[in-house]
Amino acid sequence: MGTLIQDVRYGLRTLVKNPGFTAVAVITLALGIGANTAVFSVVNAVLLTPLPYKDAGRLVVVWEQNPERGWNRNIVSAANFVDWRKQNHVFTQMAAIDPQRTFNLTGGGEPEEVWGEQVTTNLFSLLGVRPVLGRDFLPEEDKPGGPRVVILSYGVWQRRYGGDASLVGKQISLNNDSYTVVGIMPADFYFPPFWRELIRVELWVPGLDLSNPVRTDHAEVALARLKPGVSPTQAQAEMDTIARGIQQQYPEDKGWRVGLVALREQSVGDTRPALLVLFGAVGFVLLIACANVANLMLERATTREKEVAIRTALGAKRTRLIRQFLTESLMLAVLGGALGLLLAAWSVQILVALSPKGALGLGGGVILEDVTISGRVLAFTLAAAVATGIAFGVAPALAVSKPDVNQSLKEGGRSSGDGSRRNRLRSALVVWEFALALVLLAGAGLMIKTLVRLGQVDLGFNPQNVLTMRIALLGSRYKEPGAQAEFFKQLLERMKSLPGVRWASVSRGLPVEGWNGMGFVTEENPSPPPNEEPDANYLVIGPDYFRVMGIPLLVGRLFTDQDTHESARVVIVNEKLARKQWPGQDPIGRRLRMDGNNNSPWLTVVGVVGNVKTQLPYTEFLSELYVPYTQYPWLLSPRHLIVRTVSNPTGVATTIAHEVKALDKDQPVSDIRSLDQLVAGAVAQQRFAMVLLGAFASLALVLAAVGIYGVMAYSVTQRTHEIGLRMALGAQPGDVLSLVVGRGLILTLVGVGAGLAGALALTRFLSSLLYEVRPTDFGTFAAVSLLLIGVAMLASYIPARRATRVDPMVALRYE
Repeated sequence: MGTLIQDVRYGLRTLVKNPGFTAVAVITLALGIGANTAVFSVVNAVLLTPLPYKDAGRLVVVWEQNPERGWNRNIVSAANFVDWRKQNHVFTQMAAIDPQRTFNLTGGGEPEEVWGEQVTTNLFSLLGVRPVLGRDFLPEEDKPGGPRVVILSYGVWQRRYGGDASLVGKQISLNNDSYTVVGIMPADFYFPPFWRELIRVELWVPGLDLSNPVRTDHAEVALARLKPGVSPTQAQAEMDTIARGIQQQYPEDKGWRVGLVALREQSVGDTRPALLVLFGAVGFVLLIACANVANLMLERATTREKEVAIRTALGAKRTRLIRQFLTESLMLAVLGGALGLLLAAWSVQILVALSPKGALGLGGGVILEDVTISGRVLAFTLAAAVATGIAFGVAPALAVSKPDVNQSLKEGGRSSGDGSRRNRLRSALVVWEFALALVLLAGAGLMIKTLVRLGQVDLGFNPQNVLTMRIALLGSRYKEPGAQAEFFKQLLERMKSLPGVRWASVSRGLPVEGWNGMGFVTEENPSPPPNEEPDANYLVIGPDYFRVMGIPLLVGRLFTDQDTHESARVVIVNEKLARKQWPGQDPIGRRLRMDGNNNSPWLTVVGVVGNVKTQLPYTEFLSELYVPYTQYPWLLSPRHLIVRTVSNPTGVATTIAHEVKALDKDQPVSDIRSLDQLVAGAVAQQRFAMVLLGAFASLALVLAAVGIYGVMAYSVTQRTHEIGLRMALGAQPGDVLSLVVGRGLILTLVGVGAGLAGALALTRFLSSLLYEVRPTDFGTFAAVSLLLIGVAMLASYIPARRATRVDPMVALRYE
């Protein structure tokens, strides 16, 4: 212990005596360790931190599957859920959730739309979580029309009610109906929203209606807890048997299967590949930083040759010298780790700012604002610092700890043999840096090219100067047929008189927000075989919708004010549906019926419009059909007001909100954003990955350039005598320039070659984030290779120019 303390004290004195070296090394390490800590804090929150439920590893989501239609995770029918719950022997409990509920919360402040879920009363007992205040739901509350009770999230309790503990037992207004607050969930509790990653579920109500006998009506998410000793494979096998029995009893359920997905896997979703790619990228940055600091230490070792030789001559063993150098390396790494921890805390704030809407959906209810520097993250930082210190300290320690004592102690002597070995090691480290930098640059280049391609996608609509906002008309005030239609009719009339508004309409559903599928049959084929019934994205819209969205009319007409509940039912289809159902024929006047239900009316096609990207911009066009909300005032109300403006759409948002309140002071307006923002959010994961990969690649490029500059500068210093001799014998400055730059070019080309091999092997992990770009895209690889070579040549040119100014007479006396 005494010897170790002595090594630490000596190392501190050495680092203090060399403040320039110490500062550069610590900052370089801090950049690498800080970036790794920041990304690991996200990885920890999403992939490693246990879900906040009892024995969460035994929780599974139960989906219905229809492989013939490509539906792997489909919400379930109430009738099937009831049968599963009765017949299974592998689950301790099963709960059902209606995941697409919003509630208008009024009273005690401005009206607010909050996301909630209607659930079976056993949900929280299944999860193994109890309210922090109040009680759980009671079994007798698990019926439609039962007591109106609600459990609130900790967040809405604090935000809306100031954490008032007396709220439990009191009434609040949801959808203009009174609900009794019976419980408050813990602060760290969240529940996966399943459908929207950027929202938080903030309240739960019981009374989910599971009496619907129609097995093709899919509306719920099912959650289950495996019995102790039952594996997921055993549970899947039993559920497959139950599903086959249901199909035999109910032919309409033919083709539907059951799929079990671990709740952790369901929560993480598509986030895992992107996070692992980013974590690998910052790992490369740290390795480059290690190589740079190792090069610095090798250069510094040259000035310590005599010190090491004297200590060796006085009897110091090689192991003691290695320990001394490793102690200094670890001290640098710890200092770099401490500074890196501060950079990581700052970097997480930057990640929040760069992410869309300040909250990148990370799955499982976790959003970026939740990411913190936890104890596990601190442990990771410490481990990273120690591993880094060893990584960049071992090679220099081994290289310096075995000096040529006689040569080093000579006055003016140069240890050419050891110097040559160290030069080879420094060159190898530079090659390593350039190889890693090229891999990062290739990944960033592929993401940039992906975003360029996504920007060129024909969305089928014009998102510029369009404002959208959610207006959900809920509660008893709007239960009467026609009440919602009348509200929107008056609102659209008000929109026409607002300055700056060109067109306004309403809709239930927006482009790129997802699929609202519904089956249908045509008059030509009214009874298709099971599982062959066509389906389409189903949108309920108002007049002028297509004008607002900039969707072209191809054939026929648009909806008019004459399309009312009393008139013949009409429908507009998109080009893809028309060509698929009536190829080479005129679709106008054709008829179709929704859901294949013989009780539903026939709809007459009156128009065909252009295709629109229903889901993400990088997915294909899907079949779509549109119906006017004025013909269905009792069925499906629009949820979005959409307005095309003359200029910046956000400028009229406040005015529109005032018009809504003028019609109904208790009606909240939420999710106000432009259509451009909506489209940008659809490619947010790609953009975020591009920004981070670009930042890491830029940092790697700078570090690699500094590395080759250091090697070339050191080489020029070591070869001053040789350069002076060459110039004394007639060498021109251009010859010297070529000599130095040529060596830098050789190191760069070797590094580029190794990097290309690595990039070809590793960029395939980016494939899930790419669009119309191959992971081995030649153009991208060529461009980043040329960029890297150009930067390396510039870094080599600076010391090369200094070499051309060497005075031969001075250089010949150089030692």
